[in-house]
Amino acid sequence: MTNLEDTLSYFEREGIKVSNRVTLPTGQISFDIHAFDNARLTEVHNKALEGQFPEARVTGFGDVNVRIGVSNIHNAVAWYEKNLGVKIVEQNDNYAHLQVEDAYDWMQLSQVYYDNIWLEQIEGMTFENANPSVRNYFDVRPDVFHETYNQLKENGLNPSEVAGNPHNGWAGFQFFDLDGNRINVWSYPA
Repeated sequence: MTNLEDTLSYFEREGIKVSNRVTLPTGQISFDIHAFDNARLTEVHNKALEGQFPEARVTGFGDVNVRIGVSNIHNAVAWYEKNLGVKIVEQNDNYAHLQVEDAYDWMQLSQVYYDNIWLEQIEGMTFENANPSVRNYFDVRPDVFHETYNQLKENGLNPSEVAGNPHNGWAGFQFFDLDGNRINVWSYPA
Protein backbone atom coordinates (compact mmCIF):
# COMPACT_ATOMS: atom_id res chain seq x y z
CA MET A 1 0.00 0.00 0.00
CA THR A 2 1.38 3.40 -0.87
CA ASN A 3 -0.81 6.02 0.83
CA LEU A 4 -1.49 4.96 4.40
CA GLU A 5 -3.92 7.65 5.59
CA ASP A 6 -5.97 7.77 2.35
CA THR A 7 -6.23 3.99 2.34
CA LEU A 8 -7.35 3.82 5.97
CA SER A 9 -9.91 6.60 5.36
CA TYR A 10 -11.27 4.70 2.36
CA PHE A 11 -11.61 1.48 4.37
CA GLU A 12 -13.45 3.35 7.14
CA ARG A 13 -15.86 5.02 4.66
CA GLU A 14 -16.59 1.67 3.02
CA GLY A 15 -17.13 -0.16 6.33
CA ILE A 16 -14.14 -2.47 5.82
CA LYS A 17 -12.91 -3.84 9.16
CA VAL A 18 -9.29 -2.95 9.93
CA SER A 19 -7.19 -4.36 12.78
CA ASN A 20 -4.95 -2.25 14.99
CA ARG A 21 -1.81 -0.95 13.34
CA VAL A 22 1.41 -2.78 14.16
CA THR A 23 4.86 -1.31 13.70
CA LEU A 24 7.19 -3.99 12.34
CA PRO A 25 10.82 -4.08 13.44
CA THR A 26 11.69 -2.40 10.13
CA GLY A 27 9.54 0.59 11.09
CA GLN A 28 6.89 -0.31 8.50
CA ILE A 29 3.24 -0.05 9.50
CA SER A 30 1.13 -3.15 8.99
CA PHE A 31 -2.49 -4.07 9.65
CA ASP A 32 -5.10 -6.59 8.53
CA ILE A 33 -8.29 -5.93 6.65
CA HIS A 34 -11.23 -8.29 6.53
CA ALA A 35 -12.34 -8.55 2.93
CA PHE A 36 -15.09 -10.51 1.17
CA ASP A 37 -16.32 -13.51 3.13
CA ASN A 38 -14.15 -12.35 6.06
CA ALA A 39 -10.88 -13.22 4.27
CA ARG A 40 -8.04 -11.67 6.25
CA LEU A 41 -5.51 -9.75 4.14
CA THR A 42 -2.36 -8.28 5.65
CA GLU A 43 -1.26 -4.87 4.39
CA VAL A 44 2.18 -3.33 4.81
CA HIS A 45 2.82 0.34 4.13
CA ASN A 46 5.70 0.94 1.71
CA LYS A 47 6.97 4.49 2.27
CA ALA A 48 9.24 4.24 -0.79
CA LEU A 49 6.12 4.14 -3.01
CA GLU A 50 4.27 6.97 -1.22
CA GLY A 51 2.28 8.97 -3.76
CA GLN A 52 3.33 6.93 -6.82
CA PHE A 53 -0.06 5.25 -7.29
CA PRO A 54 -2.59 7.83 -6.03
CA GLU A 55 -5.70 5.82 -6.99
CA ALA A 56 -4.49 2.44 -5.70
CA ARG A 57 -5.48 1.13 -2.28
CA VAL A 58 -3.16 -1.91 -2.49
CA THR A 59 -0.27 -2.17 -4.95
CA GLY A 60 0.70 -5.85 -4.72
CA PHE A 61 3.32 -7.97 -3.05
CA GLY A 62 5.97 -6.09 -1.13
CA ASP A 63 9.09 -6.79 0.79
CA VAL A 64 7.20 -8.46 3.65
CA ASN A 65 5.75 -11.52 1.98
CA VAL A 66 4.01 -13.17 4.92
CA ARG A 67 3.35 -12.60 8.63
CA ILE A 68 2.65 -15.68 10.73
CA GLY A 69 1.45 -15.66 14.33
CA VAL A 70 3.06 -18.23 16.64
CA SER A 71 2.79 -19.12 20.33
CA ASN A 72 6.54 -19.45 21.03
CA ILE A 73 9.01 -17.60 18.82
CA HIS A 74 12.04 -19.74 19.71
CA ASN A 75 10.29 -23.07 19.05
CA ALA A 76 8.76 -21.72 15.83
CA VAL A 77 12.09 -20.45 14.46
CA ALA A 78 13.73 -23.82 15.11
CA TRP A 79 10.80 -25.59 13.43
CA TYR A 80 10.81 -23.34 10.33
CA GLU A 81 14.59 -23.63 10.06
CA LYS A 82 14.48 -27.45 10.23
CA ASN A 83 11.43 -28.03 8.02
CA LEU A 84 11.52 -25.17 5.50
CA GLY A 85 15.23 -24.42 5.44
CA VAL A 86 14.75 -20.73 6.18
CA LYS A 87 17.62 -18.35 6.86
CA ILE A 88 17.39 -16.38 10.10
CA VAL A 89 17.96 -12.70 9.39
CA GLU A 90 17.08 -11.36 12.84
CA GLN A 91 15.35 -12.65 15.94
CA ASN A 92 14.35 -11.41 19.38
CA ASP A 93 11.90 -12.58 22.04
CA ASN A 94 8.77 -11.45 20.13
CA TYR A 95 9.51 -11.74 16.43
CA ALA A 96 11.82 -13.27 13.87
CA HIS A 97 12.66 -12.15 10.35
CA LEU A 98 13.29 -15.19 8.17
CA GLN A 99 14.02 -15.64 4.48
CA VAL A 100 13.40 -18.48 2.04
CA GLU A 101 14.29 -18.73 -1.63
CA ASP A 102 11.57 -17.66 -4.08
CA ALA A 103 11.53 -20.44 -6.68
CA TYR A 104 9.43 -18.39 -9.12
CA ASP A 105 12.14 -15.74 -9.42
CA TRP A 106 14.78 -18.43 -9.90
CA MET A 107 12.80 -20.06 -12.70
CA GLN A 108 11.85 -16.81 -14.42
CA LEU A 109 15.05 -14.79 -13.93
CA SER A 110 17.69 -17.44 -13.11
CA GLN A 111 18.60 -15.39 -10.06
CA VAL A 112 18.15 -16.13 -6.38
CA TYR A 113 15.71 -13.84 -4.59
CA TYR A 114 14.36 -14.32 -1.11
CA ASP A 115 10.87 -14.00 0.31
CA ASN A 116 10.68 -12.38 3.74
CA ILE A 117 8.74 -14.10 6.49
CA TRP A 118 7.88 -12.45 9.79
CA LEU A 119 7.06 -14.75 12.67
CA GLU A 120 5.31 -12.88 15.49
CA GLN A 121 4.72 -14.26 18.96
CA ILE A 122 1.09 -13.64 19.84
CA GLU A 123 0.16 -13.95 23.50
CA GLY A 124 -3.15 -15.39 24.64
CA MET A 125 -4.22 -16.82 21.30
CA THR A 126 -5.59 -20.32 20.90
CA PHE A 127 -3.95 -22.06 17.97
CA GLU A 128 -5.43 -25.04 16.17
CA ASN A 129 -5.21 -26.50 12.70
CA ALA A 130 -7.27 -24.21 10.53
CA ASN A 131 -8.23 -23.66 6.93
CA PRO A 132 -8.44 -19.88 6.71
CA SER A 133 -9.66 -18.27 3.51
CA VAL A 134 -6.23 -16.71 2.95
CA ARG A 135 -3.30 -19.07 3.40
CA ASN A 136 0.48 -18.94 3.54
CA TYR A 137 2.16 -20.53 0.58
CA PHE A 138 5.72 -21.18 -0.49
CA ASP A 139 6.89 -22.11 -3.95
CA VAL A 140 9.64 -24.62 -4.59
CA ARG A 141 11.52 -25.54 -7.74
CA PRO A 142 9.98 -28.48 -9.64
CA ASP A 143 13.26 -30.41 -9.47
CA VAL A 144 13.15 -30.48 -5.63
CA PHE A 145 9.38 -30.73 -5.17
CA HIS A 146 9.22 -34.46 -4.35
CA GLU A 147 12.44 -34.29 -2.32
CA THR A 148 10.88 -31.49 -0.22
CA TYR A 149 7.69 -33.51 0.24
CA ASN A 150 9.61 -36.63 1.31
CA GLN A 151 11.83 -34.64 3.70
CA LEU A 152 8.75 -33.24 5.46
CA LYS A 153 7.39 -36.79 5.86
CA GLU A 154 10.77 -37.98 7.20
CA ASN A 155 10.67 -35.10 9.71
CA GLY A 156 7.42 -36.54 11.09
CA LEU A 157 5.04 -34.07 9.49
CA ASN A 158 1.86 -35.21 7.81
CA PRO A 159 1.66 -33.43 4.45
CA SER A 160 -1.47 -33.93 2.38
CA GLU A 161 -1.44 -35.94 -0.82
CA VAL A 162 0.23 -34.21 -3.76
CA ALA A 163 -2.16 -32.63 -6.22
CA GLY A 164 -0.92 -32.17 -9.79
CA ASN A 165 2.51 -32.70 -11.32
CA PRO A 166 5.27 -30.09 -10.90
CA HIS A 167 6.96 -31.07 -14.18
CA ASN A 168 3.84 -30.78 -16.35
CA GLY A 169 2.10 -27.85 -14.66
CA TRP A 170 1.08 -26.80 -11.19
CA ALA A 171 1.44 -29.11 -8.19
CA GLY A 172 0.93 -28.58 -4.49
CA PHE A 173 0.36 -29.99 -1.06
CA GLN A 174 -0.28 -28.62 2.43
CA PHE A 175 0.72 -29.23 6.03
CA PHE A 176 0.54 -27.43 9.38
CA ASP A 177 3.24 -25.82 11.50
CA LEU A 178 3.61 -26.29 15.28
CA ASP A 179 0.81 -23.80 15.95
CA GLY A 180 -1.67 -25.08 13.37
CA ASN A 181 -0.92 -22.46 10.72
CA ARG A 182 -1.70 -24.07 7.38
CA ILE A 183 1.19 -23.91 4.92
CA ASN A 184 0.78 -24.62 1.23
CA VAL A 185 3.68 -25.65 -0.97
CA TRP A 186 3.31 -24.99 -4.69
CA SER A 187 5.46 -25.69 -7.68
CA TYR A 188 5.14 -24.97 -11.38
CA PRO A 189 7.58 -24.99 -14.27
CA ALA A 190 8.86 -21.78 -15.85
